[in-house]
Amino acid sequence: MPGPQGAPRHRTTRRRLPSRPARSIPAGDRNHQRRSHRHAHAPPQHLRDRGHIRPDRPIQRNPSTQNHQAHPFQPDKGRPIMNSPTIMFPETTKIKPAPRHTKEDLARFLNTIPYEPERHTAAEYAALGTRARTAYDRQRKMFLSGGITIHTPDFLQARLSLAESMNENIHPDRDPSGLILTGDATLGKTTATRMLIRYVHDAYVRQFPDYANHGRVPIVFIEVPATCTGRALMCTFAHFFGMTVARTDTMEMLRQRVVDMMDRVGTRLVVVDELHNLSAANKGNGESVDILRSLHRDVFATFLYAGIDLDTGDLLSGPRGRQIAARFTMMPMERYHPSSEADHEIWRGIIEQFEDALPLLNHKAGSLVALSAYLLERTNGSIGSLGRLINGTANGAVGTTEAVTRALLDKKTIDFAAETARIETLARKTRSRQSAGRIGGTK
Repeated sequence: MPGPQGAPRHRTTRRRLPSRPARSIPAGDRNHQRRSHRHAHAPPQHLRDRGHIRPDRPIQRNPSTQNHQAHPFQPDKGRPIMNSPTIMFPETTKIKPAPRHTKEDLARFLNTIPYEPERHTAAEYAALGTRARTAYDRQRKMFLSGGITIHTPDFLQARLSLAESMNENIHPDRDPSGLILTGDATLGKTTATRMLIRYVHDAYVRQFPDYANHGRVPIVFIEVPATCTGRALMCTFAHFFGMTVARTDTMEMLRQRVVDMMDRVGTRLVVVDELHNLSAANKGNGESVDILRSLHRDVFATFLYAGIDLDTGDLLSGPRGRQIAARFTMMPMERYHPSSEADHEIWRGIIEQFEDALPLLNHKAGSLVALSAYLLERTNGSIGSLGRLINGTANGAVGTTEAVTRALLDKKTIDFAAETARIETLARKTRSRQSAGRIGGTK
């Protein structure tokens, strides 16, 4: 285009896109590559007008998007081929974790019944449409993530002890009693506590089906904060009820308000989790224990405590703690030991419950029970680690193998404690075999 009068004409410089690096093509595939270029779609007119693409130059297509099988993807030699697991997301954005730290959260938890998906055969599953199959897979994954409950002997004994304590506390002039669940981590204390809360709630609903309409809160649940003081403990109770706490509120003022609230809403079970946090050497430890003792005296309810190593810690060993231990039933939750035949029998029964609950299409009944000795060693006798191993492996099998096998279990990594114990067990067995070999060789 000519410029202003007297100004020289300027040549318009066309911009070109950087060319792609040349790709090496096997000799047998060159004719196919030429045919692909020959039949490539022409670039749009507006790009040719602007000079972005030369009209006589074919578009270099991405070989990964070409709809032919001339160049299938070949992984590098020596690199293992790994199938990417399918990630399933919730259908709604309004979902959040299920805490029980307020009365509303606890009511939501108690009124939400875990949904067990119906069982389909492989033929019925194959006949489902894409959407129906995806929805069914999502239901199964959610069920495996937190819907399976196992009635272990420890839970059955804890349920019996809690029922006996609540029956003993039914008279106003009773000597209050309660239950303490104690043990190492990953032994199922939290799961047992949730199941006990549901058990008591179901019994309460049978007697008072319309309790919510009268503003009753039969069950209270809190977690003891770390380095807890008496005032912090009362603030936790107040937060559960949604009570406002002012900076000027003293510990005794909060305690009286909490006691009045529990009396007004008819609380009958108080669950205190993470009680071992009171065992830390902090200034308010003794004060917090005294607060709990006063709640036993002033609240017409049964108390359920859960924590790590409460039977061997300092919390119940001092003068204050012994007064609590004298009124509570101690329920230790222990690991199952490979050397005990009784533990082996119980362990097989637990695995059978897990296996019966698996919503998989091709899983062979009894195959996990046959691996009970392996699973006992693999999880170090921990019910929590066993649940993560079986449920986690089954979750990954949904929509793929539809079965839990020894090979899949070997690939599954669980909690650090169980994996460390397994490594130590294998090392100990190796040393034993080596020692036996040396002894046999000297004879």
